[in-house]
Amino acid sequence: MKKVLKEIDKKEFEELFTSEVTKEEGQTQEQDTSASSKPKVVSLLDTKRSNNISIMLSRFKEVSHEEIKNAIMSLNEYMLSVDNILALKQFSPTAEEIDSLRNYTGEKELLGVPEKFLLHMATVPKLESRLDCLLAKVTLNQKSLP
Repeated sequence: MKKVLKEIDKKEFEELFTSEVTKEEGQTQEQDTSASSKPKVVSLLDTKRSNNISIMLSRFKEVSHEEIKNAIMSLNEYMLSVDNILALKQFSPTAEEIDSLRNYTGEKELLGVPEKFLLHMATVPKLESRLDCLLAKVTLNQKSLP
């Protein structure tokens, strides 16, 4: 079997399979995408930490950040399970994160959900101590039940 190869004209090939983008088209395309897209979400946290906080928050499906804060403030052991309290302890805001969130001067609405959550938790006085007390309270109540 013989193979017959035609010599390929490079210019013709490029004309058929490439397209040129002019400066004007590129500019209008950028303007169209920025105008039609949603405002960007601002992420001040490390990507891995942000994702982990989002996963942790999925435990609280229909509970707002304010309700979580109120449960911690009032030491409400009926609203938070041991697992949820441990997760809140693990993902409570660090001093560095609190500083970066408080120093953020942009629109708060543009912050991502994990950033908004940490900003909300940063308003709880003595958060770590409260979570420790809440954990002890829940653990003691579970041990005292028959």
